Amino acid sequence: MTRLRIEKFINGERETTVNVPLFAVRALNAVLPSSALGSLGMHGIDLSKILEAKRSGAAYSTTLDLHEHGVAKTVVVSLA
Repeated sequence: MTRLRIEKFINGERETTVNVPLFAVRALNAVLPSSALGSLGMHGIDLSKILEAKRSGAAYSTTLDLHEHGVAKTVVVSLA
């Protein structure tokens, strides 16, 4: 079963991995207001593109570089 994998790295070391079932992504895509979907999109997370990639069998991955409390972090969102 394909899942959305969210991995958080600090200093190149994986700190956390979360796997989200795609039915939850479909539900969020249907119920989140367009402003929330737009905000996710501005940060590189496009739920409709994730679902389209799943339907077409394409790969999907995006990387976010963040600073949280002065610490540089990388978040990778991908289909797994």
